[in-house]
Amino acid sequence: MSDRVGQFDARDAAHYFDSYRSAIRKQAAILQEELEIKQKRLWDDREKTPFFYAELRALEDALRHVTKGEEPGWVVLGDSAPQPETGCDPADLEACQQKLASYGEERLKLDNQYKELVLKSQELQATVIRQRQDLGAVYRRLEQNNSTFMVVLATMFLVILVQLYLLWAR
Repeated sequence: MSDRVGQFDARDAAHYFDSYRSAIRKQAAILQEELEIKQKRLWDDREKTPFFYAELRALEDALRHVTKGEEPGWVVLGDSAPQPETGCDPADLEACQQKLASYGEERLKLDNQYKELVLKSQELQATVIRQRQDLGAVYRRLEQNNSTFMVVLATMFLVILVQLYLLWAR
């Protein structure tokens, strides 16, 4: 694949186009999640197919289109050639690998915290909805009680008037 960067198969281009067209109809948050999943798969040890890169590029371009309104330009439907790791200081390489591992752990922690916060947010939204429903029920009861009070008050007024009339009529 590395000797074909810049070249692509027509099927790959069609797959990119179809993926892009379907992706630009989605919301930015959904596109962001799908793109993060694809990018996580990018770092797997397995070799990726051209379809994978077509979908990845389509999601990237669709997200830019949805969030910023940018249209895609030139699209590379492959991955660049792997660079040999020669001439690298082993200490620097080890330090970078340690940083990568720590950043990976930190990202997992942040992902877990994000998921927890989303769950808490959903719980709070459910609580707010429940409280609004309870408040509506209280308002309805108050209106019913107010109406009942008015009926009782009017009835008492009529009874008093009738009694006064009867007393004066004697």
